[in-house]
Amino acid sequence: MIFTRKKIFWAVSILLIVFGACGLAYTAYIFKRPSLAEQIKNMTPEERNLAKIAAFTKIRTPVKYAYEGIDIKITSLSMENSLLKVMVSAQKNGKEIKLDLPFYYQNPPILVSIGTKRTAVEYGEEVELNNYREDIPEALRRIVGETVKLQSENAK
Repeated sequence: MIFTRKKIFWAVSILLIVFGACGLAYTAYIFKRPSLAEQIKNMTPEERNLAKIAAFTKIRTPVKYAYEGIDIKITSLSMENSLLKVMVSAQKNGKEIKLDLPFYYQNPPILVSIGTKRTAVEYGEEVELNNYREDIPEALRRIVGETVKLQSENAK
């Protein structure tokens, strides 16, 4: 078979169209996937807990960040007896903080406050409520950060 420029052009064009369409379909699938909060809405409490922990254990470690003046490093995340098990090291002002490890969390939060409020009516009264968004890595940083902060305060 003789390959002419025209045949090669059409073959490459068809391949690009096919693979481009597959890529667009996959992208649409990813972006239409419901959030974890939507997925777990109709689950039992135990199923919700396990689904959340599974999502947390997918976060790549180590995770390094600063939380209220404390340098924190999350070294591992795993599930143990239906609990999220977190191994952490922390320093404040260059000094290692002694922590009671590992940290265990049951039913960890997946929503974080975004700093804005909304007005709602509850029991006939207007109340100000925080607005939240799903952000599993940020939720992890906040719960671990608070735990480290509390342990460092109690160690004084």
